[in-house]
Amino acid sequence: MATNKANLLWKSFKGIRKLNTINSAEELGADKILNVSLSKEKSGQQRSIRSSGWFNEYATLGEPIIRLFSANMSGYRYPNQLIAFTNNSPDINVWLVEDDSGILEEPVKIATFASVEDVTDVCMTQFGDRLIVVVAFGNNSLGYLMYSSDDVEGWTPITEGSLWKYRSVAITESSTQKPVGDITQVRPYGARLAINGGTRYEETGTEFINGVWFSEAGNPLNFATSYATEATETSAFFVETGEYANKLVEYNGLTVFCRNRSYNIRGTSQNDIVVQPLTAKGVFGNAVFVMNGQCAYVDSYAKNAFILTNNIDGTIGVDSPIGNDIQDYLQDVENVSINSHNRRVRLTKESGQSLVYDVDIAEWTSEQFTNNARVVEFLNKELFCDGTTAIKQITETRQANSTQLPTEDGYYSYYQTNLIWLDSQSSVKSHIYPLAVILEPQTNNDFFVCFTTDRKEIYNARITRAGYVNLAKYSETDEPYEGSSFVEDDEDVSGRVFFAITGNDLLVTIDRPPYWRYLQIEIYTTTPNMEFNISGIEAKQTFITDEQLDY
Repeated sequence: MATNKANLLWKSFKGIRKLNTINSAEELGADKILNVSLSKEKSGQQRSIRSSGWFNEYATLGEPIIRLFSANMSGYRYPNQLIAFTNNSPDINVWLVEDDSGILEEPVKIATFASVEDVTDVCMTQFGDRLIVVVAFGNNSLGYLMYSSDDVEGWTPITEGSLWKYRSVAITESSTQKPVGDITQVRPYGARLAINGGTRYEETGTEFINGVWFSEAGNPLNFATSYATEATETSAFFVETGEYANKLVEYNGLTVFCRNRSYNIRGTSQNDIVVQPLTAKGVFGNAVFVMNGQCAYVDSYAKNAFILTNNIDGTIGVDSPIGNDIQDYLQDVENVSINSHNRRVRLTKESGQSLVYDVDIAEWTSEQFTNNARVVEFLNKELFCDGTTAIKQITETRQANSTQLPTEDGYYSYYQTNLIWLDSQSSVKSHIYPLAVILEPQTNNDFFVCFTTDRKEIYNARITRAGYVNLAKYSETDEPYEGSSFVEDDEDVSGRVFFAITGNDLLVTIDRPPYWRYLQIEIYTTTPNMEFNISGIEAKQTFITDEQLDY
């Protein structure tokens, strides 16, 4: 019987990916990661795997908070402002919650928009020599907020002498004066503002048109156009898309994603506008993001994420998919936020499930938060609101007052490797030494490890550490090993795991499973007070034989 020895050193954890053969010289991958963060260690190279999904209460207001926005009012005394929108039906109130000096003792109301139902999108754009915040309310009106020490005609201060001023504008189709409804996207476009929406074009109301409206150049408040006269270089204009534009993205001009097709729009005015259909198909909702100059979107039909690429001939193409193995997750994305500090993109669903894409290492993770969570990055913090009166902060590590929510499977944190085959699918493998788990010192590690072999046999072990390292051993009886303590059934799904306290080293050894052709490792927690932070798993002297097990 021939044998080969393979040392399996698990130092780096790959993201959610499909099953594939892992050579002994390669690092392990993963099928699923639920509520798990992959973090760079201080060395800048080695990554550890740790449980996550915690959040803390950050600030509160007296009304239900429906959206947050991080405003950078460059050139003013406090350039970074955290703005909260609250629902005081039938009005929307706007509050200043935090600036560079910290969280305000009392939030300051800076605007009230009457008779609007929701805040569907927020952006910033240039208005003369000022930066303004533009708000879409989902009907036919836009709201504008300005930070200025002087009075501006047509703008209203919330109180006398207030630096914050606001106004609203109803958007209509110019020739019929019919309202432009369902405005869910507002984006800067050069010196203009772009919005999506649809309207009844004819007086009879029989022809419904969808598209993108562009404001007058230099004036994001004016969308009035006249097709009876020749367009000027500065006049507002409209681009018809044939179906509702779900998403507007600043990418190579403006990229427009509809349900069944997508377009790229370039040009400075109606006289030189170019509309290029893309091979990219459509998206629902907000499943599009741009980071590091790359634009990615979720295809509504393929249920996959793709990256747009610039072709040599000047056209825009589509790169290979980046979501092959999370297709069941890529549906109904309601909110997209960019964490530029940690170079991550977060896609949030109405259910509270949050998919996080790490741009640097092309890995996906999933965390569970509350329903209707809308996330924003503010001063290198990730904050979210969910329709309650509280603003919450997503935390990297568990703190004293942290909250953690379970997934639909009941796990608070969960990590599963892909199948380990070690160069051969058919050969039998065995271990000389137990598997070694190297723990990180800053975490009170307390988690389950589950091994599943090709024979569908499952072996569970719970790893606990309260200042000591524990040795997990399997037993065929309920009698504990000498000097060890028994884990009761109500705490351990196996009821057959024993621990021997050996010291305070950060090394846990787990007794090897029986012979196997392939092996799968799961790490999970079942209560929110359980954690894990693992820098590596080692399987030294794993023998690969030419023996075939009888199945």
